[in-house]
Amino acid sequence: MTFPSCHVPDRGHRSQCNPCSWFRAIPILAAWVAGMTLEARGQDARTSRIAERHALLVGVTAYANLPESLQLKGPANDVRLMRELLVNRFGFVPDHVRVLAEGEPDGDAARPTLANIGREFRRLADAARSGDQVVILMAGHGSQQPDQDPPGSDDREPDGLDEIFLPADVGAWSGAIGQVERAISDDQLRAWLNPIRENGASLWVILDSCHSGTMVRGADQEVVRQIPPGALIPENVMESVRSITRDPETVQDRMPLARRADGAAPLVAMYAAQANEVTVEKALPSGARDKKPHGLFTYTITQVLSQANGPLTYRELVSRVQARYSQTGRTAPTPLVEGADRDREVLGSKQWPGRSRMALAKSDREWTVSAGRLQGVLEGSVLAVFPPPGRARTEKPLGYVTVIESRTFDSIVEPREYEGIATDAASLPVGGICDTVFVDCGDLRLRVAADPLDHRGHPVDAPLLESLRRKLDSMCGAEGSFVQAVDASSDADWLIRADRGGVYLVPASGVVADRGADGSALPPIYGPAPQGADETDWLKDRLNRIARVKNLVRLTGLSADAGDDAAPSPIELTMVRLRDRKDREGIAIGAEENGAVLHHDDWVELKLTNSGRDPVDATLLYIDSAFGIDCLYPRDGEDNRLRPGNSVPIRIRVDGRTAGLEHLVVIGVRAVAGPPADFSVLTQEPIERGAAIARNRGGAPVAPQSPLGKLLERAANARGTTRGVQRATLDDHVLRLHSWVIRSQPRNVGR
Repeated sequence: MTFPSCHVPDRGHRSQCNPCSWFRAIPILAAWVAGMTLEARGQDARTSRIAERHALLVGVTAYANLPESLQLKGPANDVRLMRELLVNRFGFVPDHVRVLAEGEPDGDAARPTLANIGREFRRLADAARSGDQVVILMAGHGSQQPDQDPPGSDDREPDGLDEIFLPADVGAWSGAIGQVERAISDDQLRAWLNPIRENGASLWVILDSCHSGTMVRGADQEVVRQIPPGALIPENVMESVRSITRDPETVQDRMPLARRADGAAPLVAMYAAQANEVTVEKALPSGARDKKPHGLFTYTITQVLSQANGPLTYRELVSRVQARYSQTGRTAPTPLVEGADRDREVLGSKQWPGRSRMALAKSDREWTVSAGRLQGVLEGSVLAVFPPPGRARTEKPLGYVTVIESRTFDSIVEPREYEGIATDAASLPVGGICDTVFVDCGDLRLRVAADPLDHRGHPVDAPLLESLRRKLDSMCGAEGSFVQAVDASSDADWLIRADRGGVYLVPASGVVADRGADGSALPPIYGPAPQGADETDWLKDRLNRIARVKNLVRLTGLSADAGDDAAPSPIELTMVRLRDRKDREGIAIGAEENGAVLHHDDWVELKLTNSGRDPVDATLLYIDSAFGIDCLYPRDGEDNRLRPGNSVPIRIRVDGRTAGLEHLVVIGVRAVAGPPADFSVLTQEPIERGAAIARNRGGAPVAPQSPLGKLLERAANARGTTRGVQRATLDDHVLRLHSWVIRSQPRNVGR
């Protein structure tokens, strides 16, 4: 995305923001306690009935009638991970969480067959009542089949295809009925959901499958949760459907479960991917010895909710999921949320900000804490140890431990000296509560592998593969290089691939082969590299620029303001899409049904506001899908110190030449004496537009010499020894990520 028209109005413009009130006066303690008790138990105010929570978790791994190549491994792990979250985090009664997956104790009765799934939906319809919360997870393969609804029907799909979910006993195509035998269509799923909604229960439906899109091969350990319709349905049948003209602005290619909401309780539906994307399963968490195959979408939902210190809405949850994808270097898929109730708090659960959930434990061989990669604990981080619950909290820690191995649900730690305090292992209390005091960022290098296969999955000739590996090794270890060579493509962020007579850079997560309705393919493949002496320099330059963007986005996950705390940010960013350049009102971006989507030639107004009590130095960076970084604020040496209550509006016009997933990064630093902290030095040109690396003409950019500046300096230039930052330092900083999807065609008139 570029900005042919970018205007920052006069700095004198102000808007007043009222400070957030954290506490309300409660005149009668007994009334407060009673209210908390009713809310915690979920009692319906209109009746004496205690509202209940129910869940149906379906994970299909084994398909009796499909070949071995189409079997899955992750869905059974997904449902068990979700069950643990619902029971331990949200207080679901274990007997109210029904799981249909292979390996469950109930045997055949728990297999995710069509009959068993239908039985459990009917049971939910009988059990759920007004005020209840119901969670449905469907994890497995999706596909499409011809729509049987007559033309003009409310349920008729614009593209003539019904989306289907495949149960374990899915059959073959039946010409007699015009359907895939025992497949669950979107119409059937809505029919099962409607009685639950009509009873007054609130529904949260998660679909971790995909129904369209194909993917050029990425890393060999990612498995697509989609079966192309042609694998189930005769080609002549599909060809007759393809002849129908598709309207690219209305075809959604997903199960539209939020239809017909009149008179029914709210429903929120979350989908793992957009129409031209696929969703995958892979071994997670990355880097953990105990990783298992999981659906990327389900795993990330549980990760975000496990780390949240405050309540999130369903819309915010999907936004956080997308941010996590971006922080790990993924550019696809893009999850979606729909439903009139998507701004409601997830499961209505109240959390307790600041209360640590990390408890110290001791076995015969090692010390552990009860939090791991799922909760965001990484190797090298330092934890302060305080007395167990029930004992008086001391101001000073009893000691410190450092994380030496982070597993999925827990971490191995060992005593260490920190801040001049030596820790004696004998003095550490079992059950002690741990708080993070130093966040280790880990290795900021980009993991790159020479791909042993081409895009079709065919082996590359051994001499050519060895040549790629030598080029990759030559990039590693040099000053200013972000490249780290890894052997396995499954461990890589990006791949160097020999294909079609050239050398290409391909994201290890794969790329979407089917182009979107606007003709854009997401994410990009770069190449072919120029042959000869310039090839290695070309690869290194592009990999370094990709790494800078990846690191900047990744570091947004360090800040307590990354969206996981209940406290509002002292720097707020509002985004409004305008009808044209003269519009002064517009609509909030993200308010549309499909989330934050912008089109070429859209006008957008951004507004940065300091809603805190202290001056803040603010920087607003734009990251486009071609790994360019532009600075929207400040521009050309402008004073960027925002006083309390001040706002600065920034009006931009969207240029869709870099269509795809793009980001805004807000950086805020509590102001100190001296010049304002200005991170505009982090800018770089998009990959397609030349080899320029930074805007300043004096060489590599230099960030402000604050703790955050030193960390960003290492992230941008591979210089320095800073590996992390103290937790207390992050309290004085804001690093916030906002994402949207850019379409390369203008928005249709009237939309």
